[in-house]
Amino acid sequence: VVYIPGEVWNHTTIFYNPESVTLQETRYHKYEPAAWSNKGSKSYNSAIFTLNENGKEFMVINTHLWWKSEKALPGSNEARVAQVRKMMTEADDAVFTRGCPVFMVGDMNCKLDSKPMKQLLAAGYKPLHRLARVSSDPRCGHHQCNSKAFSRKENKTNEDGMGCIDQFLLYNGNGEICGKSATGILVFQRIY
Repeated sequence: VVYIPGEVWNHTTIFYNPESVTLQETRYHKYEPAAWSNKGSKSYNSAIFTLNENGKEFMVINTHLWWKSEKALPGSNEARVAQVRKMMTEADDAVFTRGCPVFMVGDMNCKLDSKPMKQLLAAGYKPLHRLARVSSDPRCGHHQCNSKAFSRKENKTNEDGMGCIDQFLLYNGNGEICGKSATGILVFQRIY
């Protein structure tokens, strides 16, 4: 991705391998109002892909939600709730029109037990680290939800990924990928 001065910068890029998948469509959405977008850096990008191997479709949504805590700026939790609802609406449309599974990933800037994430879990989104069949690592990498935000020390203190603010979720896991249930996640590990 190359930044061209004066053009809209996509802060939620989705990278993919064209040898494995074909991009069908993509949409970029900057969160509004601007007060909750941090100079346009808070957004989501969605993409529908087709697997080259068998023509099965799936959606990926990558996001960066509003970042401030409720204590630092009242209304921040509700801003994230509204941003998540926008993504859920687009995901629901893809499930309804295409029947495909949806992978929602990104910097949610909130933990799994927060109001924005609880609405995803209540709607049937499943954390990928809980679906992995071969191995799973629930640690949170170097990204912590505190005033330091980044740490060189691995964050191993959160059981079951509950303290993580970078999330990976699956919706409509009854769809198929590579001829198998989309819930067939083999290995899950956040990058350190």
